[in-house]
Amino acid sequence: MPRHDCCCLRYALRPIDLIPDFITVLGYVDDLILLPFGIYLAAKLIPEPLWHKFQTQVEKSSINLPKSWPAVLAIGLFWCVNLAAIVMHYGALLRVGLSW
Repeated sequence: MPRHDCCCLRYALRPIDLIPDFITVLGYVDDLILLPFGIYLAAKLIPEPLWHKFQTQVEKSSINLPKSWPAVLAIGLFWCVNLAAIVMHYGALLRVGLSW
């Protein structure tokens, strides 16, 4: 794999970030900005004929992946409950006057 294709993967997997993740909000901002940009850049660096070749292979393939709607609902419910718990927890801390 060429060096420019691996840069985004290396950044995502390395233990040292541009801004450390333990910093409350800013730690994840670099990941939210740099990783999608890296994926976009890697996709743009694929030569056009090769991109079209793979795209036609995907369109011709008849792989039908199963869809499990109960699993989708369970995962969605899991994330909603966790988000509500986080909001309630930090909302209670803010009402009491404590900081993060």
